Amino acid sequence: MAKTNADVQARAFNALMVKNFYGENIQDINENMLLDVITNFEKYFPKIKMFINSGCRVQYITAPHIVDLELSPCIPFLNAKVREHIGSGKRILNPMKIRFEHFLNKEKKEINISGIETRNRAKKNEKLTIYGSNDLDHILKHQDDDEWKIVLDPLKKKEIYFLGTIFSADINRLYIRFMYYCDKSNRWDHGYNWQAIQFDENKLSAIG
Repeated sequence: MAKTNADVQARAFNALMVKNFYGENIQDINENMLLDVITNFEKYFPKIKMFINSGCRVQYITAPHIVDLELSPCIPFLNAKVREHIGSGKRILNPMKIRFEHFLNKEKKEINISGIETRNRAKKNEKLTIYGSNDLDHILKHQDDDEWKIVLDPLKKKEIYFLGTIFSADINRLYIRFMYYCDKSNRWDHGYNWQAIQFDENKLSAIG
C-alpha cells in the first residue's frame, strides 16, 4: 500500500521531534517520569504543541525506546553462556545520542587493535555507556523506525559491536555480538565474533 502524503509527513515529523525531544529533555526524564511526560504535555513538548497549533494534523509521535537490561541476553550460539553483562534495570535508548566509534589512537597511527583492547579502552572512561546484547536486539527490532534509519543508513558498510555483553563457550574463548547490513535481504542482521579479533575503522563499538 502506497504511503499518503499525511503518512510521509507524520513519519518525517516523528523523526524530527524525537531528535528534538531527546536532545533537549531526556536528561531530565527516566522511566518513572514517562507518565508525567504524557500527562503534562505542555511541560515537555512545547515544540510539538506549537507545531500542532500552527495547523499540523499529525496526531502521534514515536515513543521513547526503553530497553530492559534485566532480561536474559539472547545467546548467539548453542551452549553459549553469559560471562559479563554491563547494566541493570531499564534505560532509555536514545537514537540521537548513541555513537558508533573505534578506539584507535590516531596519533600513534594505529590501524587496528584487538577487541579486548577496544573494550578495555571503552571501560576506562566511566562516563561512557557501553551498549550490550539487549540494546542490539532492540535496535534490530526497530530498524525500520525513521529515527533509527537516520542513524544506521550511513553505517551499512560497517560492523557494529555491542561490547557490554560477553559470551563464552569455554574458558579460553570469549565472544561478542555485532550487527551488520545484509545486502541480500536489505536488512540489518546480527552475528558473533571472537573478542580477540582485530578491530579497525570498519568495526565500530556502540557507546553513549
